[in-house]
Amino acid sequence: GGELAATLLSLSLLTGVNIQNRLNPVKDEIGVLRQTLNGLPGSRPAYPSLHVAIAEDYLPLSEAALLAGDWTRAHQFAEYLSELAAAARLELSVVTPSIAAMAGTATTPAGKVTNENGVLASGGQPVYLFGAAYRDDIGSMLPQLERYGLRFAVYRVTPAQTLADGQRPADFAASLESFLADAERRGVNVVVDAAPENLPAWAQAPAVDTTSGGTFNYDLMAEGPRTVLERHLAALASVVRTRPNVVSISLADDPALRLRESTLREGLIQLAKSRYTEYDAMNRRWRTRYMSFDEVQVDWASRHTAYLYDLQTYHQELGTQLFAWLADLSRKTAPALPVQVQFADTAFNKGESMQGIDRESILNAMDMSGTSASQSLYGDGLAIGPQTQAANYALLRSLRPNAPVLNTNDAFELPANVTGNEAYGRVRAMMWEGVMAGLNASAMQLGAPGVGNDGILARPELIDAYATTNLDVNRLAPIITALQQAPAPVRILWSPSSKMFNRGDPYVDSAMRAYEGCANLGPRTLFMSERECERNGLNGVDVLVIPKALALSDDAFHAIERFVEAGGVTIRQGNPFPYDRQGISRTDTVTGSKRTILLRSEDSVRAYLDALDAAYALDGLNAPPRPVNEFDYPIDGVKSRFAVYERVPYLYLMNLREGPVRVKLTGEYSSGMDLITGNRVNFPDIVDPLTPMVIQLDAIPQPEKVAVIDSGVQTVELTPVVDEAELKKQQSAAQQPSVRHGR
Repeated sequence: GGELAATLLSLSLLTGVNIQNRLNPVKDEIGVLRQTLNGLPGSRPAYPSLHVAIAEDYLPLSEAALLAGDWTRAHQFAEYLSELAAAARLELSVVTPSIAAMAGTATTPAGKVTNENGVLASGGQPVYLFGAAYRDDIGSMLPQLERYGLRFAVYRVTPAQTLADGQRPADFAASLESFLADAERRGVNVVVDAAPENLPAWAQAPAVDTTSGGTFNYDLMAEGPRTVLERHLAALASVVRTRPNVVSISLADDPALRLRESTLREGLIQLAKSRYTEYDAMNRRWRTRYMSFDEVQVDWASRHTAYLYDLQTYHQELGTQLFAWLADLSRKTAPALPVQVQFADTAFNKGESMQGIDRESILNAMDMSGTSASQSLYGDGLAIGPQTQAANYALLRSLRPNAPVLNTNDAFELPANVTGNEAYGRVRAMMWEGVMAGLNASAMQLGAPGVGNDGILARPELIDAYATTNLDVNRLAPIITALQQAPAPVRILWSPSSKMFNRGDPYVDSAMRAYEGCANLGPRTLFMSERECERNGLNGVDVLVIPKALALSDDAFHAIERFVEAGGVTIRQGNPFPYDRQGISRTDTVTGSKRTILLRSEDSVRAYLDALDAAYALDGLNAPPRPVNEFDYPIDGVKSRFAVYERVPYLYLMNLREGPVRVKLTGEYSSGMDLITGNRVNFPDIVDPLTPMVIQLDAIPQPEKVAVIDSGVQTVELTPVVDEAELKKQQSAAQQPSVRHGR
């Protein structure tokens, strides 16, 4: 008969009149702010200009939702726009870092963006591009990109648009030139997507069609399609090669190959003959019973590991040759224009190695690293989901360090019940984490303004988060670049051999968990490829993290052995690499040492975090300043990065948890200035969730010394006397009011 449970609910009554009464003062406030901005001479403050523009655009959408009977959306928009108007008023009335970011009354035309040691640069300064992924009406979206200060777009031109038939080019140049000229005038840089995945209808024929899977609908090795691609790229390059605002040409979108079986079989037979000489030697290695080389078949379902290794590597070699050929074609007609391939975010998927894509080899033929990685914003213990997007960026950075990373089809999944400030925080955190992981350009899916939850234009808080991050990152671009490019002493073994063995199970899942755990500690974490181990050993690596890697080449195996023998620190579970690269059992093992950290439990994200924390307790390893709890343990979801730029120390800090966390810093730094908000920070401190901080750390205080006059007199150290009341008063005066872009 007693009460079993109780809950407290907060209810609010929505009426059309209430919502309209909420919107009316916002409209009035925004009108006044617009008049104020228009009355400013010369350049205008960038942050209030952005926030007023967003409010102006979404007020009509809120009223439209109200008229359509969608009171929930109308109310949510009204509440957020009210906050946005208040933030814009504050940004105009208080001296904050936002005043330092100015937007001219006239847009500066887009200039040449180049690759400077892995960083996009314009006019000798690093630049981060934010903008729109391709859509059919991308040309009509350019004014809106300009209005929000977004300077990046993707424009697609297919073979069906450039070629009229087998002999004549199509009349496509005028529309492409018009788009590029308009984009340049509005300050927008462009990646031109060559989209070679589908042949035009006139070029399709049974002889070249293929239905065996993959993203290309034709036989890539046939002479006819190659001629079409050659003409397509030549026609495209003839238009874009002289445009200063073209960043690169993308040669494929999310390629996945499954080449024609007859082509694969012929090549596999030749590979077997050259590698094994005698078919008996081939059978012993493959564990097959072919009576001659000519009996070899293509069998993707085979359970023979050595056979599958040879089949997959040969398939990938053909894919690499294809993309190297496409890159050479583009460079012949546009030698100064960089090329890239947009890789799918499937690097950590089981079975991906069967799709003919060898990222490392293809990247070596490209100038930029492209991707279409997306991010789930569904909380999974943290406010956002597993950081697959950041892991893909870090992998591309690892495989091609000097190539900028461009996400030309950026996207996210946001729960329908996450709106307002929570949605703002999740999108903002996603973008900051991406930049720290190596991202240089993001072309985001736009969605429909005011409709649904997909795309940054769907809700005002989403475009606010994205465009505000653009302003923050570019305002602090040199410092952000120093943080992004900090040394990476922690490396996770990236093993294509283990990806091919047993379809990558359990390796790829383990590698993803290793990245999430190690990237949480503080030191920059990247991957170390198996081939890099073979070529250069593990020079510059402090800690090598070995996921559940079952297969490895002999050369990489011996390189890791030498690393361990030389005192290198390794983190691993059990006995790694029981098989060679072809999946054949090996008899030797990697020995352990006093500097080997063994995972005693399952290789969870937390287990890797704790193991790396233990590694940095060993002699000879010095961790940078990083956030810890009151007991000096690392905190799940509290991310950091330390770097020194122009002899000044900086710390990036992000709390990805769902609530605030009290943190302190390891080492001697204890205070600084958050350059995003302009507020002072003193550790220990409470760090709010989903609020990025870039802290310029104060110098470590040094005790003053009195000069020694008589050599017989001991040196005396004096500590300055501090008036605590006066110090507290100064700190209070330095604390700026919270503004929109800093919370």
